[in-house]
Amino acid sequence: MTDNQNAKQETRKPFAIPPGIKRMLSRLRSQVRRYVALQSVSAVLIWIVFTFWLVLALDYLPVTFGFDELSVAARVFLLAVAGSGTVWILWRYLLNRIFVPLSDSSMALLLERNNPEFGESLITTVDAANAQATQSASCDRAMLDAAVSRAESVSRRVEVNRALNPAPLRRLLVIATVLTLSVAAFAALRLDAFRIAAGRIYGLTETRWPRSCQLEMIGMKVQRENPVDGIAELGQITMPDEDGRLFVARGSSITILIRAASDSDGVNKPPDSCTLFYYDQEGNRGRQSLKRVGVPRDGYQLYSIDGAPLDGILDDLTVTIRGGDHRIGPYSIEVVDWPVVVSTQLDCVFPEYMVDEESMRWTPRSIAWTGRAQLPQGTGIVLRSESNKQLEKAYVVDGNALTIEEVPANGTFFELPLAPLDETCNFEVYLCDNQGIVSEEPYSISIEPIADQPPVVRTSLAGIGTAVTPDVDIPVSGSLTDDYGVARQWIEIETPITNTLIEQLDNLSGIVNRNIDFRRLRQQSEAGLTLPAGDGNQLKITVMAADAYDLESGEAEGAGPNIGVGDEYVLDIVSPGELLKILERLEVGQRRRLEQIYSELLDARDYLVRSRSTLSQNTEAAEPGDVTRAGGSSSVEENEIRDEELRLLFVRRTLVQIDKSAQEVNGVADSFEHIRLQLINNRIDSEDRKSRLQNEIVEPLRAVGTGLSSELRESVADVELALQELQRLPGNETLSVNADNQADLAIEEADRLLADIDSILSILVKYETQNELLDIVRRMIATQEELNARTEKERKRQQFRGLLDD
Repeated sequence: MTDNQNAKQETRKPFAIPPGIKRMLSRLRSQVRRYVALQSVSAVLIWIVFTFWLVLALDYLPVTFGFDELSVAARVFLLAVAGSGTVWILWRYLLNRIFVPLSDSSMALLLERNNPEFGESLITTVDAANAQATQSASCDRAMLDAAVSRAESVSRRVEVNRALNPAPLRRLLVIATVLTLSVAAFAALRLDAFRIAAGRIYGLTETRWPRSCQLEMIGMKVQRENPVDGIAELGQITMPDEDGRLFVARGSSITILIRAASDSDGVNKPPDSCTLFYYDQEGNRGRQSLKRVGVPRDGYQLYSIDGAPLDGILDDLTVTIRGGDHRIGPYSIEVVDWPVVVSTQLDCVFPEYMVDEESMRWTPRSIAWTGRAQLPQGTGIVLRSESNKQLEKAYVVDGNALTIEEVPANGTFFELPLAPLDETCNFEVYLCDNQGIVSEEPYSISIEPIADQPPVVRTSLAGIGTAVTPDVDIPVSGSLTDDYGVARQWIEIETPITNTLIEQLDNLSGIVNRNIDFRRLRQQSEAGLTLPAGDGNQLKITVMAADAYDLESGEAEGAGPNIGVGDEYVLDIVSPGELLKILERLEVGQRRRLEQIYSELLDARDYLVRSRSTLSQNTEAAEPGDVTRAGGSSSVEENEIRDEELRLLFVRRTLVQIDKSAQEVNGVADSFEHIRLQLINNRIDSEDRKSRLQNEIVEPLRAVGTGLSSELRESVADVELALQELQRLPGNETLSVNADNQADLAIEEADRLLADIDSILSILVKYETQNELLDIVRRMIATQEELNARTEKERKRQQFRGLLDD
């Protein structure tokens, strides 16, 4: 065997780390693990104590500034963060390192770094042993033995504890000890506070930190200028609901009241001042100081605030109040709408006497309130109103009785039954919604009763004058009207020799058409009803009606219908001859009236004549001022314009007179017709007179009236149109000739109508003369009858005288 082979065999002999070096490496490994454990425990302890003080500070320090403690959710979060940090520290610094394998090479390298005297002999020894274990050794055995020898020699002098730096561990231990002692001191000095802190941090209890100030919300008061007595909500202090909400109407001004506990032993001290913090929906923030109200009473000090931002609130506010180390809130001041009435209905039940089931008149119905109502007297009313909000109640102030009534509400509605309407009702309604807000202004309701009026009687006596004969047949016509129907109607007749006679009218349709025939009444009357003529005897006729009114009202002792009374007609009772004289005098008056109409129409005809274009040359027909003066300063054109204006003025005067005369002619015709009807109704046996009045006077007069209002007026209107055209084109010969032609036609029509009136006047004069002759004959006959009566009386007296002489 060669020398090289011998050397390889020696190199491959088994090699292991010497026991001394092995023990040194083992001690160092244990030292490292203890170092890691102490470092990890210290870090965990520092983290736990640090989080304790941190959470305590976050929980308690805000209290000293008046804020609330941390919520349970916040504490749960912080506790979770602390626990997570602890787990992370344990994993990061302990579990992640304590079980990491510490190889001999690592330990040797650590010793070599801290002990240079090894001269890499220790790491060489450990590596050689590892290489032997892997069968990859390739070093010289002599050199290895020298390294091992040196490593063993140095290892006897090396202190393993110096391999690790103790300063970082020492610092952690000091910090952990100090922090732990701080907690222990806190627990020893403030055991109650420590218990609260531990309970709140780790037990998540709701125990609050004690405070030196104790604030309490008294409530909110809405400022009202004119509060109404009897409405509890006005001036009442409102407390926030369980969600800390206060409701105010838009634009309201409020006052917030709070109080602070004040103990004589000084446990609870009222703060020197309180501050209100607020912010609105737009993010605007601010603060205002509360005023201290008086001195402490009954263990409390009062504070209040009004004005900005609580004056005229338009938007929602969130407010918090702080005093000393106590804070209350936040409170949400929510702005809502005022409760107002949006609609009102009057459910009406009308009096029974008004109801007509067949025509459905005055049956029960609902009437919309429009600001004012007038209803029949005695109507039963239920007032139903709807609000814009949910209501709690409504306060109704009776303006007549000066009382206030609380009416419950049903949702947005409330109902108020009223007594049967007898006098004007005046109410003021204040709505109170389910948030305790009362209407800013009252809702006024006024209902006026309509008193039942008597029936309206409108009647006339057709063909009856101021005097009648004993056999008269009086036609009564007209209408009877009542708002709710006529129950009874009749005619009262008062004669000189009888009590009041009542003629019942059975027709209740409201139309009166009845003839009172006194000849028939005289024949049917057992006592022989007569109307004595002369001696100032009079007949009185009155049409009357009664309604169905049956209500008791006011101070009346009982119900009764209303009586409507028509015009009272007082008629003189005369003989037929006396009535004829009266009618003849009426005819004379109407003839004179017709003569006046004739004269006025002549003037109207003259106006037509003067409206012709020959006016400027025909000075005989003109009036002073109609003709332009010679030598005047006016131009020819101005004179022509003035002439046309005068012509148009004359035509318009003619139109006015025609309208007036047409009405008067018709009135005269009606008067003669009335005379004729009086002859008929009074049973005057004068057929010739009746026929004459009808055929020779009334009908011709009506024809004249028709002609005046139609033919003549139309002709004159044509003249006016022609003159208006000429006025627009003054000096136009064609238009002037046309106007003259129209005027000539109108003049011819006027002449025809004047001739008709003249013929009627001739007839009237003729018969007036006959009437005068008849009057003379009647007087002669009366004188003859009187003479015959005196003669007969004297003859009888003479006969008796002869008998006495014998």
